[in-house]
Amino acid sequence: MKYKGPIVIGKISRPFGYKGEVKFISEISEFRKFRTLRVQLPKLGYKKLEVEYFKPAGGHTLIIKFVGIDSEELAGQLRGLDVYVEADELPPPEEEEFYFFELIDFDVYDERGSLIGKLDYIQSTPAHEIFVVKSKEGKELLIPVVKEFVRKIDKEAERIIVKVPDEG
Repeated sequence: MKYKGPIVIGKISRPFGYKGEVKFISEISEFRKFRTLRVQLPKLGYKKLEVEYFKPAGGHTLIIKFVGIDSEELAGQLRGLDVYVEADELPPPEEEEFYFFELIDFDVYDERGSLIGKLDYIQSTPAHEIFVVKSKEGKELLIPVVKEFVRKIDKEAERIIVKVPDEG
């Protein structure tokens, strides 16, 4: 894994109940291994929070209780914050799987083998993620991250092959 540093693994949506629990929406499936998570507080930087317990709440939603967050008021101060772990703390992805952050700066080619540009960032939408590819000229091309358009991801060669969506 070439990336080092904090990686967003989810978001605290809101307080849950009156004991200081929060509703957490996870972007990864292996969240239970983490005993310490980080949040970035405005003007204060990253703060480590020790996990007291997790409870499943359906899908990718969990209820988390942090040590020292013992009231609805304190939990409310975490509302809307992204939750981070260090990249090297993430479990290795399964064969043929990847974390999106690993793909940033990969070269993106069309199906004919022409270089389109580099993967600049990944945008989330309710339907699916979108690769935002930036050409040498600075133009952006949006590629939906679905099988129809993303043909192959080669982590070793750091290249992505895509079908370019028709402009219409």
